Amino acid sequence: MSLPRIDKHAYHTLYGVYVRPMLEDANQVVYAGLKKDTLAIEGVQRVATKMVTGLLHLSYESRLEVLDLYPLEFRRPRDDLILTHFLFCTGFGQRLFTLVGYNGLRIHGLKLYKLRPRTFLRRHFFSHRVSSYLNDIPSEIVSCSSKGRFTVLLDSHLLDLQSA
Repeated sequence: MSLPRIDKHAYHTLYGVYVRPMLEDANQVVYAGLKKDTLAIEGVQRVATKMVTGLLHLSYESRLEVLDLYPLEFRRPRDDLILTHFLFCTGFGQRLFTLVGYNGLRIHGLKLYKLRPRTFLRRHFFSHRVSSYLNDIPSEIVSCSSKGRFTVLLDSHLLDLQSA
């Protein structure tokens, strides 16, 4: 199958309009729990990145780096944390999550209580998934009041973790 070739600028436009919404729309609700489902979703992005002129010979990771994109395993926790931060900023977080009481330890104020899942399905619920992520990020990131600042600090923190 021959794919049409486009330049980097056109790719960002097409990706933003067609591909990213399919990958991220309702990401927190429609979370692929099985490896085969995750690979199928990642395959959409793999094929889309091959369409850019001059990138066909590069590996998938190199294509993502050139196009300033993130792999699915990085994007999912990031999107979960951004939504959780938004929910707590708007006051809805307390309805979805149970907070751990502050006992003087050096933890941030949004430490979430994590129930032990009894089923495979429960393990992939948004409220269960995000508790591990949020509990592990530093308090200076969690305490940000603006979404933009939170996103910038979160991206740098996650990239540091990924490179370590």
